[in-house]
Amino acid sequence: MNTERELVLQLLLEEEKSTVPFSDLLKELLQKYDFLRSEQKAFIKRVAVGCIARRITLDFVLDSYASRKVSKMKPLIRELLRMGAYQLLFMDRVPDSAAVNETVKLAAQHGFSSLRGFVNGVLRTIARQKEVLSFPNPSIRYSMPGWIVDLWEEEYGQARTAQICEALLCPRPVTIRLDERLSSKEREIEIALLQKEAEVKKTFLPYALSLSHTDNLSFLPGYQEGLFAIQDVSSMLVTELAGLTRNATVVDVCAAPGGKSLHAATRLAVLAGEHKEESGQVFAY
Repeated sequence: MNTERELVLQLLLEEEKSTVPFSDLLKELLQKYDFLRSEQKAFIKRVAVGCIARRITLDFVLDSYASRKVSKMKPLIRELLRMGAYQLLFMDRVPDSAAVNETVKLAAQHGFSSLRGFVNGVLRTIARQKEVLSFPNPSIRYSMPGWIVDLWEEEYGQARTAQICEALLCPRPVTIRLDERLSSKEREIEIALLQKEAEVKKTFLPYALSLSHTDNLSFLPGYQEGLFAIQDVSSMLVTELAGLTRNATVVDVCAAPGGKSLHAATRLAVLAGEHKEESGQVFAY
């Protein structure tokens, strides 16, 4: 059995029926199977995230070539076809034959031998036609909800909207925010420790680092001690641009999971310095 594809299938089927955020489901699965090799976990994450991010595009393509609409398919077959189509359309390093054959095998292993021909036929047709595929509108091309594409086009124009959509689909690096209360020496020591476990690049923010070639961030030095938080640079900029001053009051009315609120609290503590009574307040809702 192909472990990586089997786990992706399990994850996507769980996502269909679960109310738990997909990112949490993925994190839980990768932690459970932490013994897998780095390249295996990278494949799982790439295909699983890709099937979610590109769902509108994938379903359009599948509906174009399958005799049954995606919405009418059995859940397992639906997710298998999405997986296979994603590999064919967006993963150049996966041979078309592997994308098709491994998907067909999974269908048979899960009791759908009678549908092997259907799965095989749909995916092989996509493999033949993928170079000439055309999409009727940006929503389908970029897998973005139609209403937001319309809003952006009205606000920014078609060219700028296309750039925004393309940027949103680009893989983003993992970034962490070092605790700003660390001294310069403590910060350099933490960076040196991280460099032993991952590839570390500094960013334009002095406390933000970009990490690659690492699997489980919770195992990195400093995580358990709270020396850094996992946060996207765009989220860090909210606090950076807010212009906080000593003893300020911050109200976050959409605080989930709370990264920006914690960043604001840390910044207020730094601004207060030794004057703890002037560290301000953060209300998170």
